[in-house]
Amino acid sequence: MTFSTSTEAGRKKTEIISCEGCSHGFYSKHFTNQPDLSSDDLKNSLDWQTEKQSFYQAIEQINRWEVQSILKIHQRTNGLRQQLSELIKTRTEETKNRLQPLTQETNADCAYDMQPNIISQSSVIVKSIHQNAPVHHVPTGFIRDVTNECFAQVFHNNEQIDEKGCIVQGGSDSYVEVLGKNKYVLGVYRVRLYIQNSMDTRLFFGINSKSTFLQSISCRAPSTYGSSSNTRSFSNGKYNRICKENIINIRVNDVISLIIDCEYFKISIINECTEIEQELAVDTKYCALPWHLQVILLDNNTRIRILPTEIIAE
Repeated sequence: MTFSTSTEAGRKKTEIISCEGCSHGFYSKHFTNQPDLSSDDLKNSLDWQTEKQSFYQAIEQINRWEVQSILKIHQRTNGLRQQLSELIKTRTEETKNRLQPLTQETNADCAYDMQPNIISQSSVIVKSIHQNAPVHHVPTGFIRDVTNECFAQVFHNNEQIDEKGCIVQGGSDSYVEVLGKNKYVLGVYRVRLYIQNSMDTRLFFGINSKSTFLQSISCRAPSTYGSSSNTRSFSNGKYNRICKENIINIRVNDVISLIIDCEYFKISIINECTEIEQELAVDTKYCALPWHLQVILLDNNTRIRILPTEIIAE
């Protein structure tokens, strides 16, 4: 590099640096424009980072709104359910009180063969009650999504789901995660699983949030709640030790009941053969509704059948 001068359009310009290889000269304008370009790039980068942060905040707000909306729907449906129960009780008492005099009249006048008139009057009253009773349409869209449970998703393709989802059979992998079809939002349900075959009785039964994607070793996810057949239960992405007397030992031909309680946000795992039970409270901040069934197989010879789902409370 050398320093030199040149003249352009009658004006004398001083080269700050010239390239000895190509003889190209670099003047002061080349160095004064560069900071402006760098400043624009930096500003654009900062603006994008700020805008991207606002996107993340918007997504978090939408997630909070989703949880709040589900909880409000849950509270509202509980209130409607209570009102409907009270209405049924009131109507039943009114009907009994209105029919009581007719019953007494029937007993008193049976000797005079008055039964046809009394039966006719009773029919008119019952028909009037049936026609005038108010009908309350409780929104049950979420509840109707719950039918007999079945296996719907499996993490590895080489595991088999047979008999239209009623049976899952372990494949070549020793660790298999399976998810159920139903979405549980309202009510209390009993899912029963029959252990047809297993060389290794270490199994996991529980739930996960429907918004959590199927993944390997998802028991480490904060949204996983459940218990294994050894000495551990899982919640909030952590495992907890189980007392020896509460361990759910599982053998072939055992039936495991999973009680999914969306009313009080808890689950229970019960071995119907030994009657040993474990209960876990579910924090909806980590495991948002709706929930779905999650089963983990730890042996490639394991075979589990889902029995018909029981609706305990809607």
